Amino acid sequence: MFNLSFKDMKPFLFVLAILLANTALSQSPCREVVGYYPNWQWYDRAQLVKPTTIDYSKYTVINYAFFSPQTNGTLLSTDAWADENLLLGPMNWSLGVHDETQSLPYLCTQNGVKLLASLGGWTLSYNFPTIAADPAKRNTFANACVDLIETYSFDGIDIDWEYPGYAPNGGTPADEANYTLLLQAVRNALDNHSALTGETYLLTTAMPAGISNMNNIDWTAVSEILDFMNVMTYDFFGTWDPTCNHNSPLYAPAQG
Repeated sequence: MFNLSFKDMKPFLFVLAILLANTALSQSPCREVVGYYPNWQWYDRAQLVKPTTIDYSKYTVINYAFFSPQTNGTLLSTDAWADENLLLGPMNWSLGVHDETQSLPYLCTQNGVKLLASLGGWTLSYNFPTIAADPAKRNTFANACVDLIETYSFDGIDIDWEYPGYAPNGGTPADEANYTLLLQAVRNALDNHSALTGETYLLTTAMPAGISNMNNIDWTAVSEILDFMNVMTYDFFGTWDPTCNHNSPLYAPAQG
């Protein structure tokens, strides 16, 4: 039997405290739960899912989809009426102003959720290669991102280019380098805007999971520019594969 005084035990307690602290830090959640809100949802199911009915406790980030990149680098709304109602709030016709308290930016802020403008998507990615290849267009694009943030109070930008180097959507081998340049241009514009506002703006992306598309990305370079990446893991296997396998596996398959 050992008899130790508190003085004797202090070194052991100090070490135990460090171990417990490190264990707590290693077990603390470090994840983002990201949901997409497409602007066409405004019309679906009699507006069943509108800003005031979302359970914001389920998310850390909501991506508002989609804005369309134009050939000159500008960004175009895909539905101005939906954007107005969702991002500014429905019109209070008696007062002639938008009801901001029912808008997506306001409710996200109130619930501690980041709201990002998502650009591109599967059907709107064709102009990315020409924008990324031209320094002037990259600059126009980056400034357009800042304009979106100022207009609608977004907390950042999500780039959904599907995919760099993907020929059916206009991609070329030059996209690998140009993709990094485009992201850096947007990052610089967001940082410059942050210096003016004192706010921090996120820059995220939707990334491919297919090997052929993953090989067209300089992962080391872009990882230093982005806050985080969302990998489209539902694309691991599909109808294009000669054999069946899980579409979105959590772990590597035993075979294949």
